[in-house]
Amino acid sequence: MMFRKTVSEYEKFTEYSSYLFVILILLDIISTYVGIRYFNAYEANAKTARLFEIFGLLLPSILKIVMTLILCHIIRTVWRRADSLLSHTNKWLNSLGVISSLNIMCVILSLNVVYFIIVIHNINVLYNHI
Repeated sequence: MMFRKTVSEYEKFTEYSSYLFVILILLDIISTYVGIRYFNAYEANAKTARLFEIFGLLLPSILKIVMTLILCHIIRTVWRRADSLLSHTNKWLNSLGVISSLNIMCVILSLNVVYFIIVIHNINVLYNHI
């Protein structure tokens, strides 16, 4: 019972973190596009700037969004499997469900931190060009 309550709280945290991750990806795309298009601030995100020059706005944006959707699908699949592991009474399976849930939380939290830093860096570069 305790495992179910704990994992449901983890699931809410991960769901909201996934929404934050999608918003950070969109902010990264917008800030990179604005920096390249209007301020010639290629140092904001150099690798994405090269992709923007070669393919335009559409392909890099679609790649980031598709990868985000794939990651969110993987997270949902892991949650469903962790939920089925918790439905068994075996303590080993309960522990495995909690550990997989914690791993997913760690991955999404670290990705949010990385993308938050990228977006802050892009905004800082744009602010310095104004």
